[in-house]
Amino acid sequence: MKKLMLLAAMLAVMLLAVAPAIAIAQEPPSAKVTEDVNAKGGPMPEAKAGGATAKGGPCPDAKAGDVEAKGSCKPPPPPPPPPKMEAAPPPPPKMLPPTGGAGVASLLGLGAGALLVGGGLLARRIVRR
Repeated sequence: MKKLMLLAAMLAVMLLAVAPAIAIAQEPPSAKVTEDVNAKGGPMPEAKAGGATAKGGPCPDAKAGDVEAKGSCKPPPPPPPPPKMEAAPPPPPKMLPPTGGAGVASLLGLGAGALLVGGGLLARRIVRR
């Protein structure tokens, strides 16, 4: 019975530890709205009726017999300016980290350790006699 209770308690603690990680992993899906209907390159909308045709998209146009209508098109964005080639400053020389040297604390610790070892050896010798 004790082993069963220990197993149940261990499982409960594991569940408590893993629960936040499980909650973070299950984020709700998010939607992204874009300005362009055909941003993913899908087919452009098109309509035909009798002898008239109409095409949608970024530059819509329509034809019906002799009449032709075109919508306004957004001009393509200008090309990005060429990157400026500037000479990068040379990297600073690498410095070695400062060494601690033999400080007072390290010498004090070494002395205390030597006194403990020496005292232990002396006590051992005294007890054996």
